[in-house]
Amino acid sequence: MPYPIAKLAYGLRCRLHELATPVERYKVQIAAGNPAIGSPIQALKKPVGSFVSIKYADNAVSIFRQEEFDFGNDCPVYRAQELKIKGASLQNLDCALLGHFIYENSLDMRYCHLSKSFFKKISSQADVASNINLIYLRGNTNDEYALKFSDLLTVFPNLDDIAANVPIADTWITEILQFPEHNITKLRFVLTMEQFTGLSTDGLVAFLKVLFVY
Repeated sequence: MPYPIAKLAYGLRCRLHELATPVERYKVQIAAGNPAIGSPIQALKKPVGSFVSIKYADNAVSIFRQEEFDFGNDCPVYRAQELKIKGASLQNLDCALLGHFIYENSLDMRYCHLSKSFFKKISSQADVASNINLIYLRGNTNDEYALKFSDLLTVFPNLDDIAANVPIADTWITEILQFPEHNITKLRFVLTMEQFTGLSTDGLVAFLKVLFVY
């Protein structure tokens, strides 16, 4: 249920500003239509280059070209076209570092602990999740999860390019067909030999006709 944050006492708004991540502060400003909703105003900055690359390993997190960024008090939010992320899980996505970045168009996730909850969590960090049009997945450290395209399309509804080199659920055809108004124009993924030989020729042809008719 939405709450009129602008009606909060100024002191409470400042306290909310202190508790929120830079990305959360920026989104509150946008939602309120008034940058002065909290103090100080959350600045926005574009880093050099079009992407941000974050790596999680050995209980630590690092960022490519870290010297470019300021993570101190009242630091800016950094906006990039693409987020490259390696070794992430649902647990370490809560780290403070990720709360400094907004990404707008594409996601490159390598050797992450994938799950439905993971996709939902990482979509919340995007500027507008519906703007994400490309996702690349390589490697999945979650042995209990096979990729479901429905999990992706639920949180990123306007994907037009999906590349996945991870295990795929057997139900991939029916999952995609759940979204008849999809924007997919390019779909690249790997099937096991068992999955491939189990495909019905007629079913596959019918699927392709439906997939590319929109």
